[in-house]
Amino acid sequence: MATRGAVPRDNGRLIATDVVQANVRVEGEGFAVVLIHRFSPALDWWEEIAPSLARTHRVIRLDLIGHGGTAAARSGYEITRQAALVEACPRRIDRVILIDMPASGDVAFGWPHPSTSRARWPCQPK
Repeated sequence: MATRGAVPRDNGRLIATDVVQANVRVEGEGFAVVLIHRFSPALDWWEEIAPSLARTHRVIRLDLIGHGGTAAARSGYEITRQAALVEACPRRIDRVILIDMPASGDVAFGWPHPSTSRARWPCQPK
């Protein structure tokens, strides 16, 4: 049960998943890139680079469980559940690049999709 319901924010839209209702923003077209924020920020953390990536890629940003506009649960914040949420959002994508950042808890590395490239964004938070 959620302690805070999901709300669309930062130009995102709500997507129902088997995990929680998530705030997701999709921009551009092409090869999919999923940007995963660290714990504490939200999808707007990527605002400085997402528009550039969206010129040549389909950029998918989402708020992790309990962050930004995604529903906040009483429990269930473990990495495997966060990774399940990330996996649930771009289901119709055959191949994807996941980019997370230090202190994201390795959510990208918990995602089991077989055709996934994973990268760590080598910068510090704002």
